[in-house]
Amino acid sequence: MLVWYGVGAESLIFVDAQSSMFKARAFGETLAHELVNRTGTRAGSDRFVDQVRALNAAGVLTPKINEAFTRLRKVGNQAVHDHLDQVRTALELLRDCFELGVWFHRALTDDRRPIGFVPPSPPPQQVPQHIVVGLQAELDRYRQELAEAKLLLHGQPSVAAAQAAAEAAADRAVTESAARRTVAAELVADLEPQMTAASQEFAARKPAKVSAAKREDFISRARRASAEPLNEVQTRAEIDRQLTAAGWQVQDETQINLYAGDSGVAGVAVREVTLATGRADYLLYVQQKLVGVVEAKREGTAPRGVEAQLDRYLHGLTAAQRISAWRRDAPLPFGYVATGTETAFVNLLDPQPRTREVFAFHRPQTLARWMREADDDPAAPTLRARLRQLPPLPEQGLRQAQIDAVRGLEGALAADRPRSLIQMATGAGKTFMAVTSSYRLLHHAKATRVLFLVDRNNLGRQTLREYAGYATPGDGRKFTELVNVDRLTGSGMLDSSAVVISTIQPTRAIGTDFQQGEVL
Repeated sequence: MLVWYGVGAESLIFVDAQSSMFKARAFGETLAHELVNRTGTRAGSDRFVDQVRALNAAGVLTPKINEAFTRLRKVGNQAVHDHLDQVRTALELLRDCFELGVWFHRALTDDRRPIGFVPPSPPPQQVPQHIVVGLQAELDRYRQELAEAKLLLHGQPSVAAAQAAAEAAADRAVTESAARRTVAAELVADLEPQMTAASQEFAARKPAKVSAAKREDFISRARRASAEPLNEVQTRAEIDRQLTAAGWQVQDETQINLYAGDSGVAGVAVREVTLATGRADYLLYVQQKLVGVVEAKREGTAPRGVEAQLDRYLHGLTAAQRISAWRRDAPLPFGYVATGTETAFVNLLDPQPRTREVFAFHRPQTLARWMREADDDPAAPTLRARLRQLPPLPEQGLRQAQIDAVRGLEGALAADRPRSLIQMATGAGKTFMAVTSSYRLLHHAKATRVLFLVDRNNLGRQTLREYAGYATPGDGRKFTELVNVDRLTGSGMLDSSAVVISTIQPTRAIGTDFQQGEVL
């Protein structure tokens, strides 16, 4: 039904604007009804206005999406009752239908690939010339937006060349769309006999029972889908901003200064550098040493889908670039794939490197510390390597259930399975077991920080007492005599904190601070 109404609105836009607007309104009403059923939202009636209000009140719609529905309803009503007949208005409603359709598609699939609106071309000899001239500004604007959606910088010698290619791709899309108009009209005609029965069946459908989890999952994707994906130019600008926020000096290759930035640890990201295996979007220098690559992709590209390309760049330095590399006879250790909204990271120093998502780019100071740790202990250069070399667990003072839990956790971490669930009966010593694991991670694996989450503040106070009373193996000194254990407050977190105890709310406020070490 959505296809039938959408195609119908487009096919009639220049020959019967009033009917086009009527079908656009029907598209919006059908989609609203589908959303009510899909989310289990309770609406006061089956009226379009009540369903949109209910969806908006339930948090399914963002302000932008709610406005699009409202325009379809109000202007569609004018077309039906006031005989509104303006091609420009019909074109605007068609664009609303397109945006709602793309939003619904993304909410269902989580597909973030940019999809540009292809404006319909006035059919020759069917539309008066004065109407075509009057619409030219709108049609040109839509073509420009389509070109921006198709802009691809990768593989182009310059931004100007990329823009020219995008404009040519947009023109081809418009031409191809015009050529398919006859096919679309035939589709509408073929579906006509089926629409009455389909409409009756659709109207008779009762809202399905939707679990709270599924409903919240759909709403989360729907709200995320309402933000238009970044094109490549916007992606590069956002990556520049993120690198700068993490402490990197972003520079062009023609104006490179590897001594810029922090006087202690200079971190420089150089844009658009040619390697032996291709053109890297950014090269990363720490303390004047070349250590990493950032590959930028437009939003909607799965970061893990370009691992082979990133690996080729990490191994692809020229002879001149190797002179400034941290390790001249090895690939660059640190690689990122970024889309402006997602960032994936790989550390080739790990025993079995794997790409994983991170909250943001690491600070230059973090990479410098990892480089020092790798130089100090080549046999165990990273946290993941050290997790494979933990000493045997002293069993004195531990119950068998606690011994099994600690060994099971450390076995999973050594096998590079970072997510574990430990289930123990009430009173079995879960907190003591967690404190024991924390000590071993900090002392033997040289983890930077442990976050201990609790669901209530009184449990946080109890946990702090458990850490303070824990006698460490060996000389028996208390845990808190060796490292700082703190409870997280609204004022933030101390840099010296090795264990941070918190409820979930404060961690959301300063969440990015936790990712500047190695996150399991």
